[in-house]
Amino acid sequence: MSNQPYYPKQYTGPKPIEEQVKLLANKFGLNPKVDFEFFDELPEGSEGLFAIPRWQRVAPSYYEATQKAIKILKQSDRYTFYDMWVGNRTEDNFRLTKESTLAFEQIATQQQDLDILVVPAQFGSRHRKLSVSNTLYYISQNNEVGLGAFEGFCMLLAHPERCGVDNENINTGFNCPGDEFNPFGYGEFFVDSSTVLVMANECSFHRHSKSFPVHDCFGSISMFITNKAL
Repeated sequence: MSNQPYYPKQYTGPKPIEEQVKLLANKFGLNPKVDFEFFDELPEGSEGLFAIPRWQRVAPSYYEATQKAIKILKQSDRYTFYDMWVGNRTEDNFRLTKESTLAFEQIATQQQDLDILVVPAQFGSRHRKLSVSNTLYYISQNNEVGLGAFEGFCMLLAHPERCGVDNENINTGFNCPGDEFNPFGYGEFFVDSSTVLVMANECSFHRHSKSFPVHDCFGSISMFITNKAL
């Protein structure tokens, strides 16, 4: 890990969970009830608790839920959001990974099948400089799974300061190892995942090969679970 700060200085970690839940419930029209009393202590590596709406309560498919989150992000007056691969994603070639899907199902069972889940997570610093493939291998050895673009966008909606400001010379993007994209349109060649380029007052959404190296200022977002049964 470099000594350079990974996050913009305005971002100091997750906001109080009640504040996150209220904002996201309002944005997506969801029930704000949550269940997080069983978190006696946070897993090593997490930055705190993050509120994550269940995509199934937002839209019929993961693709559509991600599109809805993008639409909300584009309405922000804090930053400008660009979708750099619009038109390429569909319900058939863009999805949450099997591992992340199973993890969210487990967490939903633990948390009363509510609209919004509360999870220990981190916003990218933990897996800084690692490719998505290397990150997936690393987290497979731990009680940790990747988060996808929809989850990352929800985190960003609740924490717009993650984008930084004009006078900060910092580029701290994040990869989304919890989703996958098939660029070929046939078979099971899901070789890409999402990446979000975060600069001062600007965010842009891209596809990125899981095996390609990443910039020093990029890291993958992930969440932590207990009693993982994947």
